[in-house]
Amino acid sequence: MANEDDLVAKAQGFLSEQGIEDQVIAAGVFDLADNYKAIAAGGVATSLVLPSHSPLMSGVSAGATIVAAREATAKSEGVSARMMLAVTADTIYLLSVPQVGTTPQHLLLKFERANTKVEIHHFGLSRKLALEEVGGSNHIKLVGTEIKWSAQGAGDKAVLSELLS
Repeated sequence: MANEDDLVAKAQGFLSEQGIEDQVIAAGVFDLADNYKAIAAGGVATSLVLPSHSPLMSGVSAGATIVAAREATAKSEGVSARMMLAVTADTIYLLSVPQVGTTPQHLLLKFERANTKVEIHHFGLSRKLALEEVGGSNHIKLVGTEIKWSAQGAGDKAVLSELLS
């Protein structure tokens, strides 16, 4: 479980390695928002190819379909399924992180805070975050959480709070 300070330190270290000296204020790990059409299409295809009357097999194939759809959506958008958002005074950086762990691997996108429209919506226990570059082409939809017992809750909450300030 990574706490908020660990995420900030990892983001700061990664940005410094890239020659970016911005001071990271908040960092959290978010998932790319699901593409429900791709998940539904994948589910139908999976059920036709691998018909099963076993609840276990149905659950496994449904899970695999969701993961495959997320990866395909991420690849088509040039991002990763999990990303760290590192927020500085002027910039929001999106950094790829692996499916397991929180060590940033690549700089994917950056948004200038002054030119970015931020929308946050509550969806059950999740928080849907949309970032859109005003007058530009960068946009992304992510999902995070503020649940205290979640491994990513504290960092996500810090990022969301900072983006609303």
